Amino acid sequence: MMNKKELTAFAKNILHSHKQLRSPQIMHPAREWFIGLLVAAGIFGVCAFVSVQAYLEHRHIDLTVYVDETSTATVYRESLVEAALDLFSSRSQRYDELQLGATPLRAEEEPEVETSVATSSTVATSTEEVSTTTAGQPTNQNPISI
Repeated sequence: MMNKKELTAFAKNILHSHKQLRSPQIMHPAREWFIGLLVAAGIFGVCAFVSVQAYLEHRHIDLTVYVDETSTATVYRESLVEAALDLFSSRSQRYDELQLGATPLRAEEEPEVETSVATSSTVATSTEEVSTTTAGQPTNQNPISI
């Protein structure tokens, strides 16, 4: 059996052993810095080597482009250009006409409708025509056209 001295020594060992890490294998700042700098120098060296190799391989390439002048001659067709200009000017004139003739859209108030009890003598029959158009508003002849 353990006596009181051994028991307290054992308890102190257990309680105080987790306060700090005492193993020299876990952390060494000088070693970690040395490894980090060595890895960074290695990466830098590999990148420098690859870039020098690429430069030496491509430094003699000539970047001038030779173009054959005879194959790129553009044919000018005056009739097609004139037709395109005429079409453009007619469309421009039509657009200007539409802009001048267009009236701005504004919301008009609806006339008030009087409600009254209708007698049989004042009710319109189904054969009479009732006008629903409003005078003064332009009508669209072709509502689908753009």
